[in-house]
Amino acid sequence: MKQLLYLLAICLLLINSTSCKKNDTTTTTPIVTTPTSTFPSNLIFNTGFEAGTYMVSTSSQTAEFRGTDASVPAPNNWVSDFVNNPSIGLFRIYYEQGDSSQRLCSIVADPVNPSNKVMNYKINVPNIDLPLKDQYTVNGILFNKKARIQADLYGNIGLKEVYQSIRLFIPTDFNKLVNSPYPGNGDWITLFEFWNNASFVTPNYDFRFGITLSKVSSAVGSPFYFKTEGQTYDTATGYKTVWTKQNTAFLAPIGKWMTIDYYIKEGNKGTGRFYFAVTPDGGSKTVVYDLNEATCHPDDPNPDGLTEFNPIKLYGSNNIVNQMNARGGKFQVYWDDFKIWKR
Repeated sequence: MKQLLYLLAICLLLINSTSCKKNDTTTTTPIVTTPTSTFPSNLIFNTGFEAGTYMVSTSSQTAEFRGTDASVPAPNNWVSDFVNNPSIGLFRIYYEQGDSSQRLCSIVADPVNPSNKVMNYKINVPNIDLPLKDQYTVNGILFNKKARIQADLYGNIGLKEVYQSIRLFIPTDFNKLVNSPYPGNGDWITLFEFWNNASFVTPNYDFRFGITLSKVSSAVGSPFYFKTEGQTYDTATGYKTVWTKQNTAFLAPIGKWMTIDYYIKEGNKGTGRFYFAVTPDGGSKTVVYDLNEATCHPDDPNPDGLTEFNPIKLYGSNNIVNQMNARGGKFQVYWDDFKIWKR
């Protein structure tokens, strides 16, 4: 198991335009500066998904983890250390619809090192039906379904500063999408999503941001990178983009394990912070984003932290899954060494 290096590098990133437009998109190479120890140091849980960890089905659309992972030091019990932490609400795997033949989260052998246990998200076919009013057509493709496996961390209290480390493996099957015109308009692939007031919980001051696996364009050969975006939401106008960042200088590693570290501090533009760093196995750490952007609704007079977020997610359009299948691939990713801290 990889040990987290606590002292992390920060970067000076993204010079904002003086334009009056609300959307701010910058493509740049991050500059690594002096190490800092300002990240949260209170580890509340860690696991390597090894012996002692097991999953139980809690409904047709949910599953939960149990046990104690003896491969890592405490806090390492899924219930007493993690779920029962006073800041943490519900933690579960959520599918929304479908059955295990369509989508499945499971603990499996590492595709690189079979002696290591990891968590696998696999989606064989789009598992969620879109209501007729939400369906759309782009370039002759009907988007009438979507695909989801995600970890829900919901009903949290006071998570105003959070730090997470996790390892991710994106299989080489994703090169089949690189060498295709997909993702294209209408498609998406989400890996992490954070809510400061979730639209499905409260209608007031809803705000979300996250990380998607994106291409600069739908051109064949266009590589994947990590894109981030912050949006407000209300029932009258829907989603409205507050900020968008695209660091296309760093390409998402495919066919290689990587360690992803992120830090979130609640605040508005200038006081909020979203840090996202990637360390490919055998490579150096790259701070892909270090943003002083809003991590809560800019108009919220009393933000209350990350009440709901998805720290481990695979969510995409029906077209992405279908195109992967048509090219003989599988829409799946692997996760390992999950650690989470809070201030």
